[in-house]
Amino acid sequence: MSLPADSMYDEVGESTLASSWSGTSATGPVARRLVGMLLSYGRFNVGELPGTSQADVLVGVEGDFRLVDGGRVLYEELSFPVVELAWSLLRWVGRGERDDFVFDSMSFEELGALTVRREGGGWVFGSAFAPESVGTPVSWVEVEAGVRDFGRRVADDLNAAGLDAADALREI
Repeated sequence: MSLPADSMYDEVGESTLASSWSGTSATGPVARRLVGMLLSYGRFNVGELPGTSQADVLVGVEGDFRLVDGGRVLYEELSFPVVELAWSLLRWVGRGERDDFVFDSMSFEELGALTVRREGGGWVFGSAFAPESVGTPVSWVEVEAGVRDFGRRVADDLNAAGLDAADALREI
């Protein structure tokens, strides 16, 4: 279920997000800030996985995802496949090619629940589900640091839940 931008909160900050959005994990607040950009999730939910294979974890572990730019919610989605997103983003930055990112999820029929596109001299985050909301351009260094930090947070939460993060986030 996609929620309209700005539907849940007027102001977003790391501490506000952590306290009012149930944005906590085993390792602390789940908000990770790029300069002007925030990739976050709350309610990390392992639920009842059918197994512990990489595919089970990629698709079965969810969180309530938010993409925020300077306090403005660009996109938010309940029960979002945050592990699959982390896996996809880490593959993307790890390739070293600086092509656009379009999230191709096993959980969505449409492509682009999250996009990162080159625009002018920077990179903008957005979503095909909220095409009217795009982020402010950030540098590649900021994109890469934010993606790796998001991936570390997901890995920490997987490990805290007793799952093998190294296996879940490994290259196929």
